[in-house]
Amino acid sequence: MKIQIKVLLIVFTLLLISGFVTILVNQTVSKNVLEQAIYDNLECVAKSRANHIETLLNEYKQTAERMATGNSFRNIVDPSKDYNQSIEQVNRRINTIIQSTEDISRVRVLDKKRIVVASSHTDISQNKSAAEIFLKGKEGVYIGDLHISNFTGNIVIRVAAPILVNGEFSGVIIVDYDAERGLFKITTDRTGLGETGGIYLINKDGYMITPSRFINDTFRKQKINTDSTRDWFRAIEIFEAHEHEAVIYKIYLGTEVLRVQVPIPMMGWYLVAEISDEEAFAPIAELTRRMLSILALILVIGVAVSIVLSRTITKPILELHHGVEEIEKGNMDFKVGTKAEDEIGQLSRAFDSMTAELKKSRAELEEYSSGLEEKVEERTNELADKVKESEEQANATLNLLEDVNETKNELEASRQAILNMVHDLETEKREAENAKEMLAAANVKLERSNKELWDFAYIASHDLREPLRKISAFGQLLQESLKGKLDEDEEENFAFMIDGATRMQQMIDDLLVYSRVSTKAKPPERVDLNAVIDDLKNVELAVQVEETGGVINVPEPLPPLHADPSQIHQLLQNLLGNGLKYCRKGVPPVITVRGRVVNGNTVRIEVQDNGIGIEEQYCANIFGMFKRLHSREDYEGSGIGLAVCKKIVERPGGKIGVESNPGVGSTFWFTVPITIDELQIQRNRWDVMSDILEEISWEGGVQKTNLDWKSVKSYFDFLMDNGFLEAGDEPGKGESYKLTEKGQDLLLKLQTVAEMIR
Repeated sequence: MKIQIKVLLIVFTLLLISGFVTILVNQTVSKNVLEQAIYDNLECVAKSRANHIETLLNEYKQTAERMATGNSFRNIVDPSKDYNQSIEQVNRRINTIIQSTEDISRVRVLDKKRIVVASSHTDISQNKSAAEIFLKGKEGVYIGDLHISNFTGNIVIRVAAPILVNGEFSGVIIVDYDAERGLFKITTDRTGLGETGGIYLINKDGYMITPSRFINDTFRKQKINTDSTRDWFRAIEIFEAHEHEAVIYKIYLGTEVLRVQVPIPMMGWYLVAEISDEEAFAPIAELTRRMLSILALILVIGVAVSIVLSRTITKPILELHHGVEEIEKGNMDFKVGTKAEDEIGQLSRAFDSMTAELKKSRAELEEYSSGLEEKVEERTNELADKVKESEEQANATLNLLEDVNETKNELEASRQAILNMVHDLETEKREAENAKEMLAAANVKLERSNKELWDFAYIASHDLREPLRKISAFGQLLQESLKGKLDEDEEENFAFMIDGATRMQQMIDDLLVYSRVSTKAKPPERVDLNAVIDDLKNVELAVQVEETGGVINVPEPLPPLHADPSQIHQLLQNLLGNGLKYCRKGVPPVITVRGRVVNGNTVRIEVQDNGIGIEEQYCANIFGMFKRLHSREDYEGSGIGLAVCKKIVERPGGKIGVESNPGVGSTFWFTVPITIDELQIQRNRWDVMSDILEEISWEGGVQKTNLDWKSVKSYFDFLMDNGFLEAGDEPGKGESYKLTEKGQDLLLKLQTVAEMIR
């Protein structure tokens, strides 16, 4: 095999292996990143739609609850009121509600005898004693499953709420909401789902209860019967939660899709978001094609370069071989020497020297043979010896040539390997620089996106609050100017309008606060929690503490945190404010704040109260947006405070949770990671305080004159103020201190914590 072909095969093999490995690694990393981004996007869309549906259903329940408290609906079930006047008012009220609310298609009122006393349709006086909705609505606000209305023929959601007259149950109001005008608009919105995506709801039996974009008439007819669906519903019944996971399924249409299923626990539904795997993973296929094209281009360039390099090696060898053939033919004047400084150049010049010696010897032989016949034999022998010597020299030269060729090939192979290594290093360096530039550009883009998001939130909130303020202000002016001229329904409508505008304005303010947690976050710094709680007791929560007669205790000094000071201030204000607000009637709130270091790398803060407590089934949901467990009449607020707390804690990698016992109280806790610097500062502080307590414990007391008072005064003040030290009683020795029983307990705890950290 020729040397040129060998060089080509070696270079081609090395390029193929190195290029394939490099592309395989890049392909694997890029594919994982793209797949995760696709999964995250689909999960985000599914969770957003599920939250939208839960918000809509909660609005339906709140609307029905407000209607049940209206005067016209209470009067119609109140036997003490004039029936003719009441039926006229309630019919007018029902018509107004249906005309002003797009998705309400039917309203009925049943008295406590289960008789329909008012309705938007022709079913007045019908006995509905067997209706499950009446029994559910009697116990509280109830929202039923989707079904087809017998009167309208539309798919509706039915909501029932009890009507109370003078605090006693007197009837039920039942409101039908048209699903096509509300719920189905959410599920048919394909924003973020591409060309093949879709969203639908399924019930516990696995049947679709919302329209499909691919087939008609699916309501409770098209079954999504998969083992995973049944497992998900079973997990919700047992644990009231399930992890959202994007997986690939073969659906009822026979195609494979990427699917995410999100539970809606309050209804026992599952929201299913799907997109075809072909569309979802199209970027990955395009990436594979590009990588293969790059590999082919690298191979072509490598082959071309190897051809050029191999020619520079083989050309001098071929020229030398041609010169040897000419000399063998007797052409002693042919020159093969070159000016090259490598081994082949030296060999070619050695050939020229050998040829010159042979030519000289041949001339001398001819000269001697022409004049001296007698010396022919002698000279012949000498010539034979010289020829033999020349042949040996030629053989040695040829052997040297072979050795030189082998050495040359080895050197060229080493040189090529080094060149390939340098090329790979340069390629990796360029890729690292490109990745660094892409990361910097992504950071700039992220900062710009955060700023744009904040600017949009601020402008949107300002533009939304301005008309709401006008609605509220002009509504109040109209209400005052028309006072005494309006009937009860009109007064009630004005009250609903002003209250709705005020709550919407508060909701916008709360959403703006929620967005600031990420967009207006400050660099972390050391935060003294004890000082923060003192500020809250004396400033922000002072009025609330005085009104409720509450007490906020910090039995032991709290460890410092490394976090955003303003966000930690807001976090503690929300938790302490909730403890003061959700107190039991007639029982002054008592809030205790404790903190400790866990595993030497995390600070855990606990806020314990003696309030009304939280039922266990709601503990996992109270940190969601606008999650409320009580009506606004009982406890004011928008339901976003704990969501803000959760976002503040989780931003630096912490966790938040609650442990509660209804009627006894709740304990809210959160954790924040400790930095190395903060951990050392905390350790030094504990060491100083532990040394002070140990010295006092050993000596049975210590005098002020024996201390470096300037360096330890702050520690003594804290220990005295919190009852860990007390003044000594030895006369004539000046100010002295000794440990209390509480101080001895603190000393043991500090020693235990110090050992854990060490």
